[in-house]
Amino acid sequence: MTKKDYELIAKAVNFTLEYWRKEHARGSTWVPLAHTDIVLGTLTVALIQTLYNDNPFFDGKRFHDACGVT
Repeated sequence: MTKKDYELIAKAVNFTLEYWRKEHARGSTWVPLAHTDIVLGTLTVALIQTLYNDNPFFDGKRFHDACGVT
């Protein structure tokens, strides 16, 4: 995989997280925000491990930050 691929994946995670945060801010209660943060945080960690196994030079912290996960 390339840097462009990693950026695309991070962008997708970030977009999803921002979408759920906006829904929560609008008052949507059908998916609690805490659950979204936990699920996407867990997904991000799994992606970091998988992408690092693919490329030992992969920067997991930079990817985590790009995903927008807290």
